[in-house]
Amino acid sequence: MTDSRSERPELKPLSALQYRVSLLVIALCALNFVAYVIVAANIGGDALNGKIVGGHFYLGEKGKLTEVTEAVYTYSLWHTYIVFASVALFFPAMVMMRFEQDRRRRELVKQKSEKRG
Repeated sequence: MTDSRSERPELKPLSALQYRVSLLVIALCALNFVAYVIVAANIGGDALNGKIVGGHFYLGEKGKLTEVTEAVYTYSLWHTYIVFASVALFFPAMVMMRFEQDRRRRELVKQKSEKRG
């Protein structure tokens, strides 16, 4: 049985800057998501699950609505959209980091085996 990893095409290594930017993107996206969850729990939900009725703004969480100001509703709506957009950055960055870590690991193993040989 062959290892499918050995059949992968060789990818161009990430530069030091690309590697650091990927780490930064991953950290910022994760931090943003954690902040979103904490804020949503403390303000009564999020605007995506809420609604606007007769000039009153409500956030929703598990079927429960909490009335908030228009500013809080707008903040929640935008933060929700930003979290969705950050997912589009998070996963590709994670995949790039995974390939780079695998490439670096293979390179290290190759260097160690050459020193022994």
